[in-house]
Amino acid sequence: MRKLTLVFILFMSIIFNLKAQESSASQSNSMFSQVDAAEPPLAAQSFTNGMKLSKSVLNVSTGTTKINYEIQNNSNVFMEIYDASGKMIINADEGNKTAGYHYVMLDSNKLPRGTYYYTLVANGKRFSKKMIVD
Repeated sequence: MRKLTLVFILFMSIIFNLKAQESSASQSNSMFSQVDAAEPPLAAQSFTNGMKLSKSVLNVSTGTTKINYEIQNNSNVFMEIYDASGKMIINADEGNKTAGYHYVMLDSNKLPRGTYYYTLVANGKRFSKKMIVD
């Protein structure tokens, strides 16, 4: 009986710790807007101005944010980041990219809290989305 009680206590302790970790993880991953379950993956999206752009995805352990995109044609690509006032704070020349899937990595630790807009520029056309640094 004593072994059964100890096993039960250990089991409940593990369950409690897992629930606490899930709760803290869901609260601590809010530095950038998370992937919205309602947003379809890039493959399911239709092209806008010859490109597709995903929501930003934060990697909490590295402090980087990944932005996936797809372009229909070979193009010189830029990723621009604007603050809420419309001031460009980053203009990253990603170089010539072939048609297909690509991504940009941002050091999210260098951005102060606030609302930002990231804009993919390819073949002279633009596509923007919003991200929030919390």
